[in-house]
Amino acid sequence: AGQAEAEARVEEEQRDGKCTFYFIGTTYLKSVDRLPAFHDVEPGALVERTVVATDAYRGAHAGDGTLVVSHRWEAPDEPDGTGTQLRALQAHLEAHPHISQVWIDYACMPQGERRTPAEGVLFKHMLRNVNLLYVGMPTLLLVDISYLSRFWTQFEAWLSMRECRSSGLLAAGAS
Repeated sequence: AGQAEAEARVEEEQRDGKCTFYFIGTTYLKSVDRLPAFHDVEPGALVERTVVATDAYRGAHAGDGTLVVSHRWEAPDEPDGTGTQLRALQAHLEAHPHISQVWIDYACMPQGERRTPAEGVLFKHMLRNVNLLYVGMPTLLLVDISYLSRFWTQFEAWLSMRECRSSGLLAAGAS
């Protein structure tokens, strides 16, 4: 799709209170030895999934086999150069076989200079709506000492521990 099509899609999704994200299949993710960038993911391993804001807010995705990963990047162009985060994710997936799809930013959003203009439009839309994932889906926090010093990872963690109520975001499990 070209840039005009991407812009039309984003306009429609904004109007309808939704956002389409890419998720990566766990079979593929368990088979790799390094976390792939979006453009390096094997064809067919990424699936589009549209998340409606109201569904995310009411927790409709809590048991649907999805997992969101919050992690820190080791370097601007290589989030997991040591492979430590991927191995932790793979171990989590082995222990939780009901998980079928994962969202992890590096593999599920077009990155850097390799983005086409159309992908850039979609990337910005996904980035503006990524909080729907952290607040609306089960989230794995891959925490180390650097994770604790970064605003975005702390915000992702905070969102993942909240439930939406008519009175706002409350601590998960609070009434």
